[in-house]
Amino acid sequence: MLPITVVTSLGCGRVGFDAQADAVDAPLADATVTNLLTNASFETSENWPAGWLFQVIAPAAATLTRDTTTKARDGVASAWANVTALDGVDWHVQLKQQGIPVTAGTTYAFTLWARADRPLRTYLTAQQDHDPYDVFGASDVDLTTSWQMFSVTFSPPADDTLLVSILLGVGTGDFWVDDARLTVP
Repeated sequence: MLPITVVTSLGCGRVGFDAQADAVDAPLADATVTNLLTNASFETSENWPAGWLFQVIAPAAATLTRDTTTKARDGVASAWANVTALDGVDWHVQLKQQGIPVTAGTTYAFTLWARADRPLRTYLTAQQDHDPYDVFGASDVDLTTSWQMFSVTFSPPADDTLLVSILLGVGTGDFWVDDARLTVP
């Protein structure tokens, strides 16, 4: 199956979105490309979820578990979020990495594989990791019960620190994330 590329304008610049319905047909990432994320495939069990922050702001409620029964492509684990209560704010449940230095004018791609227990729309974001939290790139993510790859491409206007996340406060239920990458394509 070939990847589908859709480009939209969200008022914060142009962003790219890549989706592929069948993880088995997708090649593994190029080993020569440096991934700027830590514990990208959720393989590290020590101090789990090492490198990641699972943010839940009450009254939203959710748990995050290292799931060794399902994975997108490589390794033996994925991150499994079970969202049990919402408060109407999508970012009140999110899985993120932060404090990542980025360089002005450099193009970055934030990519991950995800699925849910039912079709849900959520968002992938790349933004400043400090006030005013300007968004460098964002993309709608239409999750299904099958693993799919999602990506947002962005270029920060100045040297900065970055926060990348998938917002999970959009519906109750189960979400899985795996094989996250932040690269300079």
